[in-house]
Formats: sequence, C-alpha cells, structure tokens
Amino acid sequence: MADVSAHSPEADGRWSASSLIYFAAYICTIINEVIHNTGLGDIANWLMLAFITLEYRKTEIIPKVMSTLLLAIGLLAASTLDMAWDNIWQGVSRTRVFLVLFGSVAWLAVPARESPSLRAIREMVLTQPPGRRFAYLGIAAHGLGLAFNLAGISLLSGMISDKHSPRLKRRLGRAMAHGFALVPCWSPFFVGAVVILAAWPEVKWSQIAPYGVCLAIILWSLSWAMDKLTNPPRPPSANAPVPAKVSGKAWLNTSVVLGCLFTAVILIVEGVDISIPIALGIVGPPLALIWRASFYAPSERRDQSIAFSRRTISGLKNIRSEILLFTAANTMGVGISGLIDPDLITTTVQSFDLAPLAMLLLLSFCYLTLAALGLHPVITIILLSQFLTAELMGISPTIMVLALLALWGLSTNLSPTSATSLYISRLTNESNLTVAWRWNAPFSYAAGIVISILGATLSYFGLM
Repeated sequence: MADVSAHSPEADGRWSASSLIYFAAYICTIINEVIHNTGLGDIANWLMLAFITLEYRKTEIIPKVMSTLLLAIGLLAASTLDMAWDNIWQGVSRTRVFLVLFGSVAWLAVPARESPSLRAIREMVLTQPPGRRFAYLGIAAHGLGLAFNLAGISLLSGMISDKHSPRLKRRLGRAMAHGFALVPCWSPFFVGAVVILAAWPEVKWSQIAPYGVCLAIILWSLSWAMDKLTNPPRPPSANAPVPAKVSGKAWLNTSVVLGCLFTAVILIVEGVDISIPIALGIVGPPLALIWRASFYAPSERRDQSIAFSRRTISGLKNIRSEILLFTAANTMGVGISGLIDPDLITTTVQSFDLAPLAMLLLLSFCYLTLAALGLHPVITIILLSQFLTAELMGISPTIMVLALLALWGLSTNLSPTSATSLYISRLTNESNLTVAWRWNAPFSYAAGIVISILGATLSYFGLM
C-alpha cells in the first residue's frame, strides 16, 4: 500500500519540474472529476507519465524492481491481445485518483507532525508503562492512520529505539502494524477503500462504516489477546515512566480537526457526487493551511502559509515510489484481467457448491497468501473484480466488501514488499521478511478466520 509519509513531504522549498508536474496533474485530475472533461483527464495522464519518467531513476530499489516486474508482466499479457498501449493508458488513468489521495495526505501530514495537540497525545502514548504500551500504541496507530495514512504511525516512531530489547521491539512493531492494518475496516480515506469501493460501486461507504468499526474493535481485541498469550505480563519496574497527561483542550482541538475533515469530505461526496479521494483532494490543502496557521500568531500566518505551501509542493516529487508502484500494479492488473474468462471461473467455483463460510475462508486464504508472496493488493482486487460477486459468494454485497476491506489491511501486514512492512522493518532494524512472515502472519491468518466466521454469521441471520 502507499505511504506518502514514509518520506518527508516538505523539501527545501525549491520547486523542481517533477514537483510542478505532480501538482499540475493533481489539479487537472480534480477539475476533470468535477466537470467530467475528457481532455483534462488526458492531460493528467501525460503529466503522470512525464513524472514517472523523470523520477524513475530516483525511486528506491525495492519499489523500482517490483514496479518494473509488474509493468513487464502487464505489458506482456496485454501484448498477446495487441493492446499494450491501451493497457498502459488504463493503468495511468486508474492511478490518477491515487495521485490526488497521496498528494492530499502530504499536505495534511505536515500540520499533523507539528500540532501541539497531537504531540501531547503522542507523548502520552510513548510514556505508557509496560502492560499498557501494546494496547495504547496499537490504538494510537489506528486512530492516527484513519486520517493521515502512514504519516499517522510515523508520529509514533519514537516509541521504538535501539535501547529496546529485540523482544520489546517485536511487540511494539506488531502493535503499530496491527493497529494500522485495521484502518481499512472503516476509514474512507485509506487506499484500500478507494480501490474496493470503486470496484464494487453498488456498495457505499456509509453502509459498511458502522460494521467496520465493530470489526476493527473485534480484530484489535484478537491482536491484544494473542500478544497477552505469547507474552505474559512481567512484574512492574521501579523505573517505569509516569504517563504524560493530555489536556482536554488538546483532545478537543484534535477532535475538531478530524471532525472538520470527515464532515467536509462526506458533504462534498454526497452533494457533488464525486469519489472520496477527490473530495479529500479538495478539502486537504485548505484545511492543512488553516490548521497549520492556527499554530502561529496572526502576524506570522501569511508568511508561514506561503512557505508551507512552497515546501509541500516542492516535496510532492518524493511520492515517486507510490505513483510508480500503483501505476505498474494497475497496468498489470488490467493486462492480466484481459486474459481471464470470468464465466469459466464463475462456473468452476459454483461447481464446488461451497457454503458462505467456506467461500469466505477460501477468499481469505487466497487473498492473504497472494499478499505474502508479494502480489500487490491492487492487483488482487482488479483480478477479483472481474468475476467475484455477492451471488457467487452466497452473501450480501456489503458483507463481501467489508471482508475485502479488512483483508486489504491484513494483506499489507503480510506482504514483505508493502510500505507498512518496509517501514516497520526500518524502524526495528529487522528484515522485512521477518516482520511480514514471522511477526504478522499468525495474526493475519487468525483474523482472516474471524472475518470469515463473522461474515457467515451476519449472512446467516440476515443482519447485514
């Protein structure tokens, strides 16, 4: 999955050609989605291709290798159908919405890092004593990830240091990864929600959000219980830190910002009938400017806002890895999907005559195992969208989409090439394979079983 916050969205304030191209594509995409102008969409596509060309050499090695491989497979598949160029064009077109999503998060990430209120909440989490750190850290990673993507858990990076034992690093790394992985269950701003709700547009976010909150709570309880079973509590230490206090004002300020963000986005989505990422792209920059300006005296706000805007636009070039990876993943997904015969797959699956529980278990196992082997979730969803229907699964569309959203988050934990695994790997100085397969696999597969059982139960009683 993407994580624009793995890089600092701010740079030195000097605008490069790549940064301006990204920003121009951002603006063109938003206007195109609002007024439905095909010409602007084509311009945005060409700008994205120019951005990828300029930034390819600067991309980190793992995303570069993965993207090149995915792109090659997609083009090879498309070439058999004499549609290689169309395949690239569709891949770029499908990635435009993510360009807007990543860009809007880059704007919001800066005031999120600098906010005195969020800093106080961060200190409260960091100073929790043993026995409570796992729960607090996971909940904080989940809460901050709701609005700020991986920028949220980057605010908690100080929780893990070289002074910690390998055992403690493992626990804290798992807490952050598991809490963050449950964000797709109900956050409309997460990449997984964008992909899945676009693939099954008959399901609206508002239909699944309440159930997603409950599912996130259940799965977090599972993670906490598994940690307690494998790591019995130790006697309290005399040197345990005293938890920092968070004022009511800090909680109120944070709630107001997040409330404004969610409310504005949902009102635009319902009023203008555009997708959530585009609405976030409209709301994100002005909200970030207002939020950050509130940190300064009135006489300083104008200069600070101008400098902030220049640095943020300058830093957009740092989202190169995400744009390249998502373009390649979409290109491969489109190419492979052209070779799939949906009717054949549907007939084959129906011939097994599996119950909803068995279908959900099969879906969970295949989804998670493909992620563990390094297949990007975007590709999995594109392929599944060619044939997967609620009727085939024997459940309602809302249950199917909720299961896919939850599995998306778990798959990012389980994939050694995901941004989450790579970030936790750097933070703990552990191999990304260790983080994905040893630390996260038990929880991911156990959670997949729980999701299947809950989905089948809801379907059986007609509760969703």
